[in-house]
Amino acid sequence: MTINTNQIKLINRVYSALAYRLDNKGNRRYMSELFDMERDYEKRHRAFTGRQNYGKLTMALAARLISAQHVIDGLNTRYTVKDSLHTQDSVIMAQAIAENFPDEITEALDDLSLVEVYEFKALAYHELIESEAA
Repeated sequence: MTINTNQIKLINRVYSALAYRLDNKGNRRYMSELFDMERDYEKRHRAFTGRQNYGKLTMALAARLISAQHVIDGLNTRYTVKDSLHTQDSVIMAQAIAENFPDEITEALDDLSLVEVYEFKALAYHELIESEAA
């Protein structure tokens, strides 16, 4: 399976809803910072994998997907300081965002339909890329 237009729109919609709520908190742009981290991870990942064909799943789109997934997962996941040695910094940051701003995240999700939330949660990175090498 590769990513389709509806999935692209869904990823952008969920990320935008979260960014609208979380990039306007104090003097930090939390979703933008998380996005930048994930984009850097994705860039290194793609350089490491070499010739993998990612199709329409651009680095920016992958970073939006993973950033939003981590923030939403952060509402229910609890990592400890000990876990930080074996967990990506972006995951720890996403949990910190979720712990500090649960109401804003819930409001962002409330802007979406229940079907959209379930469809978004069901998206898996490895299923959105083209499986054959370029």
